[in-house]
Amino acid sequence: GQGSGTVVRLELFLSPEQLTNLFRSVTAGQHSMMTLREASAYLRVSSGALETMAQEGLIPAISLDGRWRFPRPALDEWLTSQAYGKDTA
Repeated sequence: GQGSGTVVRLELFLSPEQLTNLFRSVTAGQHSMMTLREASAYLRVSSGALETMAQEGLIPAISLDGRWRFPRPALDEWLTSQAYGKDTA
């Protein structure tokens, strides 16, 4: 099959605190958290560029104990918004 039938849509226009809480609740239920290396391979972006984007808040990411983690559902949503939302800044 195609994994679970649950579709998770994340609204990214939230405060950092809201995003962190949302990601914590999402990732508590599913192990879809990616490391910097995994996310950079997944997105085909260098890890250095990805880390800069995370620090600047340009991509959904959570810093846990000084290490960046990237929730896969949020990355998928971000990719969609990049592909179809070029006009909105």
